[in-house]
Parts: sequence; structure tokens; C-alpha cells
Amino acid sequence: MPGLRPFHPVPAETDLRGPRRRAVHARVDVDPAELVLGEGQELRLVPFAEAQRMKPPPALKGYLRQLEARLTAGRTPEWAVVDDIHRHISAHRAGLGLSLLHLQVVKIQEEAGEVAEALLGVLGANPRKGVSPTVADLQGELCDVITAAMVALRDTTADPGTVLAEHLARWQPSRLDPEG
Repeated sequence: MPGLRPFHPVPAETDLRGPRRRAVHARVDVDPAELVLGEGQELRLVPFAEAQRMKPPPALKGYLRQLEARLTAGRTPEWAVVDDIHRHISAHRAGLGLSLLHLQVVKIQEEAGEVAEALLGVLGANPRKGVSPTVADLQGELCDVITAAMVALRDTTADPGTVLAEHLARWQPSRLDPEG
């Protein structure tokens, strides 16, 4: 099912007396009868209120409360992390007397340079250095650019998730296809 995310920081647990279980979450608007599961799989859709009345492990119960608060406020776990980074950097930059947005734009440029350097390494296009970074290194650098940009976007609005979603909606293939 698209959109499923594991509960963090709760690891998957193996019950010695039973099957391995994983707890995941997603916003869904689906009839459970329409879901197709493989042999030996079970799926239970549980609303937050019911999940809170169950007896999950303490860490999972605390995470359910955090997740409910974030989703109620329109924050996915990723945007909640961006909020945390934004708060941390804001506190640091206050001592410098500089705008967080200005610093983040420079940070985006710095991270983009590291992406270019990693790509050259993956391609072996720098004869002096040879092939050095891995594709995983390149992916990490790309994630650093995205994270820096998310923090910069967060500095311009209290609801960066909606701004990004509205922007991405303009990139839907049906809108991009000149013949569509």
C-alpha cells in the first residue's frame, strides 16, 4: 500500500511465541475489504483513538501520541524533523545576527557543490581523484540539498508541507503533457 511508513523509533519486534510483526502508519481512505494480502499476512486498520486504548509497548504508545499531534497539525514525521532542524539552526544563527533564510540559501549552494563533487567521483571524471564516492554517497548529498531547501522553505512559511504539495501538484504529468 503506498504511503506506509514504519513507526519510528520503534524497531520491528520478534515475539518468540508468535510471528514477526511490524507497526506501520499511513493516512488511508480505503475499504479494508479491497486490500489484498499475501499468504500468512494480516492487516488491521486501527484508528488512533482505538490504538491508544490497546496495550502497545510504551515507546509505540508515545509515538502514537506524537504522530497524532503531528498529523492533526498537518505535519508528517519528515516535516516534524525539518521543524526540529529549523529550531536548532534558528537558535544558532540568532547568535550570529544573520538571517536563517540567507544562511540556508548559501547552505543549499554548498550542498549542491558536494553533489557535483560526488557525481564526478561516481563517474570517475576527476582523473586526479579517480572513482571515489559511491552512489549511496551521491544519494546522501542529494538528501542534504533537499533537507537544506526544506529548512529554507520552512523559514518562509509556517506550513511548508502545503506550499510544497501545491507546487508539486503543478508537476503532474497530465498538466505537463502539451497534448493532454
